Order: sequence, then structure tokens, then C-alpha cells
Amino acid sequence: MQPYYIAFARPLLRGSDVLLGSVVGFPQGNETPESKAFQARAVLDEGAQEIDMVMNIPALK
Repeated sequence: MQPYYIAFARPLLRGSDVLLGSVVGFPQGNETPESKAFQARAVLDEGAQEIDMVMNIPALK
């Protein structure tokens, strides 16, 4: 889910088997690695338990 909604969803999922996941680098993945690391720390601090990272395809090529 988008990082904005983590705080809203966290109490709704508490006690369930559903892990709270979020995304960094969305939608195009063209942020710097440092920016993605900052985003990852932020969503973990908000309560995310899983993170999906969008890859920077041009940087991979």
C-alpha cells in the first residue's frame, strides 16, 4: 500500500495474519538509492512489515 495509508491500516490489521506492506520508489523507481533507503526507514517506522522496491530500469541497463 502507499506509505500515506500505513498509519490508517496498521490498527485495522493488528492481530490478524495479514502483513502490512508498502512500496518505495513508486511509481517509476528513478529515485536515488539514498532516497529509497530513507523511504524504507520511514515506512518501517510507520509499521510496515514488508517493503516492495521499484527498480530503476534505466540504471540497470
